[in-house]
Amino acid sequence: MDFYIDIVISENDLDICGITEIMNTWEGKSIRKNPREFTKGSIKLVEIGPKGHGEEIDKKIALCITSGLHDIEVKCNLDKEDLDNSDVFAFIKEIAKLDEYAITIGYYDEKVLEEVEIDKEDVLKHVFIKALNWDKPIGITIKKDRV
Repeated sequence: MDFYIDIVISENDLDICGITEIMNTWEGKSIRKNPREFTKGSIKLVEIGPKGHGEEIDKKIALCITSGLHDIEVKCNLDKEDLDNSDVFAFIKEIAKLDEYAITIGYYDEKVLEEVEIDKEDVLKHVFIKALNWDKPIGITIKKDRV
């Protein structure tokens, strides 16, 4: 399936989550890539334009996960018990511990149909399995606003 996982967090939370910007070096100077690229362990992310979710997040940055998507999709459909061993899912669990965020699991050329707030890790797992189901996939945004 052609799907994407976007996250919107505060730029202040990049360090908290261990997300590191990948820079170019030219004549001894570090220069940002355009679009900006990031890494979190084996996960690669790229900055994307403003998104409709997370409007209330201060200094927000929208990132699209560009690696590990096939692995999480297969685990959600064939090996649900092994989902916790997905690097992408482990990363998403870290994001879900932040005070505010928006995570969108979507499909190109499709509308996101559901918006949910979660408070438990097992609910997060259920949402991913539902969203990435091969028989009936659904676009979902998971969000948490600062209280």
